[in-house]
Amino acid sequence: ACQFLGKMLSSPEPSQKGMYDVDRGLKAFRLACVEGGDTVSCGLAGAVLMNDNSEVKLSEEERRGVAEDMFRRGCEGGYARCCFNLAVMYKKCGDKEGEEEEKGI
Repeated sequence: ACQFLGKMLSSPEPSQKGMYDVDRGLKAFRLACVEGGDTVSCGLAGAVLMNDNSEVKLSEEERRGVAEDMFRRGCEGGYARCCFNLAVMYKKCGDKEGEEEEKGI
C-alpha cells in the first residue's frame, strides 16, 4: 500500500489535483522499503532522490546518502535494478567512503 501511495504522491498527474507531494511520496517509499522490505520501493525512493527534483527538501549530500542506502537495501534484497543504479551512482559520483573497489563495484 505504501508503494502505491508513494507513486500517487510523487507523480504529477493532472487527475490527482492537490495530491502531488514529493516529500510525502518519498516517505511512503522509504517506509515500504525499510519497514516492509519492499525492494521495488527502495528503488523508487532512490530514483526520486537522484532525479533532479527540487521539491525534495534535503541537501545534495543528504539526498545522495539516502539514495545510496535505498539502492543498497534494494540490491541486498535481490532487486537487480537497485544493484545497477548503485553501480551507476558509484561510477558517476564515486563512493562516499572512496571504497568502490572494496565493495566490488
